[in-house]
Amino acid sequence: MDPTLGVDVAVHPGHTVVRVAGELDTDTCPRLAEVTDALTLHGRLLILDLSGVAFMDSSALHALRNRTRAEHAVLELRDVPGQGMRLLGLAGARGLFAVRPAA
Repeated sequence: MDPTLGVDVAVHPGHTVVRVAGELDTDTCPRLAEVTDALTLHGRLLILDLSGVAFMDSSALHALRNRTRAEHAVLELRDVPGQGMRLLGLAGARGLFAVRPAA
């Protein structure tokens, strides 16, 4: 499996957007963690734009949720693909995040 994950960051007043492209899973979690660990969240909104994600599992999401909770930030999942919405539903995790499904 290719652990390549594209991650772009845009910092705005009051929120940060992290755009992810590729597969978001156990193999690629370290790349996402490397990028997000460098961010200062302290009460800010962190938007994870998943519009470029072809597949995802819950590993990265749980790690980000724990980090945002520790820093009193809010994690919003935006443009979640259908497979990701099913995963969140099966795991009973939809209520853990602010979620905006893909159109």
